[in-house]
Amino acid sequence: MIYMLYTLMNKNTELIDIEMTNGIIYKAKNFRTENKALLPVFLQGKNKDNIEIEKIAKWWQSRRIPANRDGIKELFFYLNDISLDALAEKSLGLSLSDQYWIRPPRDMISKDINWEDVNFFQNEFSEDIGELLIGGQWNGKSLVSPDNSSDGALKKRWKIIGGTRCLIKGSSDPFYQTEPFREVFASRVAGLLFDADFRVEYDFVWDHGDKTGKKVYSLCENFITPDTEYVPFAQFCDIKSAAYDPGNFDVCKKICGDYKHILDLILILDYIVLNEDRHFGNFGMIRSANTGELIRPAPVFDTGSSLFCNRVALDSGLVRAKPFCKDFDEQIKLVKVSDYRKNILSVKDKISEIFWETFADAFESESRLSEILEAAKSQIEKLLAR
Repeated sequence: MIYMLYTLMNKNTELIDIEMTNGIIYKAKNFRTENKALLPVFLQGKNKDNIEIEKIAKWWQSRRIPANRDGIKELFFYLNDISLDALAEKSLGLSLSDQYWIRPPRDMISKDINWEDVNFFQNEFSEDIGELLIGGQWNGKSLVSPDNSSDGALKKRWKIIGGTRCLIKGSSDPFYQTEPFREVFASRVAGLLFDADFRVEYDFVWDHGDKTGKKVYSLCENFITPDTEYVPFAQFCDIKSAAYDPGNFDVCKKICGDYKHILDLILILDYIVLNEDRHFGNFGMIRSANTGELIRPAPVFDTGSSLFCNRVALDSGLVRAKPFCKDFDEQIKLVKVSDYRKNILSVKDKISEIFWETFADAFESESRLSEILEAAKSQIEKLLAR
């Protein structure tokens, strides 16, 4: 078995050498202890002189496309069953969520390369993998893409639009295409709850560039810059992410520091839209890629699995909350709702207008949509009654 020796980098800072074959890490050595602060949070354990190989292998595996991604069969078919680990290696593990990458060994490249030469924030990248994953079409060209390291089960792709890195997401339901409409709606509700820096703004993009297209997607700009990284709460070792533990709420608020109110607002938003998928991977912190310091909470994003998404019965009693409690009414007790009454009233005043504007071209029936809106209004009334 042939092993390749890479160096795990944060921008141009060396962190640790790793031996890899076919995208799988087998050995880690030469840990630069002086640069520990720039390691991924998940790898910053108590051991100052070494890193457990199991941890770094797990972290690396979390960077690749998940095996349950919609469209993965087409990818395997066209790419001759290339492994997802190997695909991540093809693009040096580069991402648009942080600044980590693996620098190839000197004998593999004609010249030394720096982060400035290869990162996807400042350099063009191939959109071929994105086309394959979201459209099922393969141009047979380049595998160098940030789509090799995107997470989540929904079809998605990165695209450069007017010089801006944008994420385009599809739906799990090919007929009603529910997630994009809910993603956009939740972001508009968030606009009434959050300051602009703490929410991701979503909009629609249609096949063929207009509403005559048969498919609709949500689109948002990347909220990470060349000098920052996104750290999901799942990476913080004090969080018991395998269980519904209300104690995790206090841990997350402590991590948020002076911005702990943002966590309250996330739970309020999720309560209003009945978001069923707020897991520890899709909310967290923004960290400096240059110093390793936590800056502030990440803006709220990924709220498409809400408002009875892909459910037949419109019964709020059947909907389950995440991540601190299974029941929405129990989870919202973690928040002093009265502190945010003004924000909630602004949502109450405008929710109908926002809802019908957002769902104007939805594929669900008007009667179903009316029931969904009434459920959201009921959630608001319950909040105001607390």
